[in-house]
Amino acid sequence: MKLEYNLLTSMNESLVIGELKNWISRDYPCALLIGMNVSTDQGPKQVGHYIIVAGYNQSHLYVLDPWPSEKYIRWVPSQELQKAWTFSNCTTLVLYSRPRFSVRIRALDCLGFDLFFAGVVVSNETWSTNASTGFSGAIEFDKLDMGEYDIMVSYLWFRAGQHFHLTKEGYHEVVFGPPVVGILGALVIMCVLSVAALLVWKRITRR
Repeated sequence: MKLEYNLLTSMNESLVIGELKNWISRDYPCALLIGMNVSTDQGPKQVGHYIIVAGYNQSHLYVLDPWPSEKYIRWVPSQELQKAWTFSNCTTLVLYSRPRFSVRIRALDCLGFDLFFAGVVVSNETWSTNASTGFSGAIEFDKLDMGEYDIMVSYLWFRAGQHFHLTKEGYHEVVFGPPVVGILGALVIMCVLSVAALLVWKRITRR
């Protein structure tokens, strides 16, 4: 299984404990760059050190810290951690999996059946692709990013479009059909039948 990750960085003192808890509540681990006092040959010195914050309660944060080793996992008072965090101007690394979306697009005729080989164009401000519904009467686009998309379906002289906003990760289905494509199809069929009936009537009256 292949996973793709984005790494968010923030260097802002306004990133307070409340915002940090918001990330953690969404199951995103946070690495904080804090200041740590160490002893050197030149005397005490404060150096940068990364810790992982994985949980919280009302007054404490659940920290995974490789230093010191005997207290690798421990609860740290929020105010104490906030003070150590200002060493780096509240630098935070947030590791999160990139959300992916799958969209299945169908076009229906006036009877509710799938339209085979309908043209489909999916686009946004920076990207565009086109495909056909083929024999299945549907086309799927996977690994789309969150955002807004314009979807256009064309079949013969029919054209219909929708503006679609992907906000929730997972599978989505967009259906073009009655009343969009379906009504157009019904009107065309009615026109064709009317013309055919008129031609037949003219032939009959000429005899």
